[in-house]
Amino acid sequence: MRERGMTKKFAIIAIVLGVFATDVRAESRPFGLGIILGQPTGITGKYLMDSNAIDAGIAYSFGSSLLIYGDYHWLFPGFFGNSSEFVGAMTAYVGGGLVLSTSENRTGVAGSTTGFGVGVRVPFGASWRSADHRFEVFLELVPGILIAPRTAALFEGGIGGRFYF
Repeated sequence: MRERGMTKKFAIIAIVLGVFATDVRAESRPFGLGIILGQPTGITGKYLMDSNAIDAGIAYSFGSSLLIYGDYHWLFPGFFGNSSEFVGAMTAYVGGGLVLSTSENRTGVAGSTTGFGVGVRVPFGASWRSADHRFEVFLELVPGILIAPRTAALFEGGIGGRFYF
């Protein structure tokens, strides 16, 4: 029961910080919802702001863990150049965030035996958005470190897509 309370508190804090983190001047379709396939696999959401974004998700890890993550991204449109329309629609990003993990089998992130873990993530990747800004495809790699209940290295990554509203 205590794990659920911690998860709810984290989700509320992430939402509040996301809303008030920066001046919001988003484009016409700022919110995207979709899936990520990889380690972990799950549902992902992204809120676009001026030159930044808030990314969050709930996913299942191969180690039988449920992960909830939240990241702040700095976006670099045009990073790959403008040699074609496709390349011009690509954006690089890097960010930082937190990950919470709970486990069904009482073995959490990086083998912790408490069934609960907290870590820091550093996502970086690339995304492509369609010309009408309704769809995005992305690829990301996410190194990190588990900081509680013990210290351990983390590595996540995946490919995914989001529809924007």
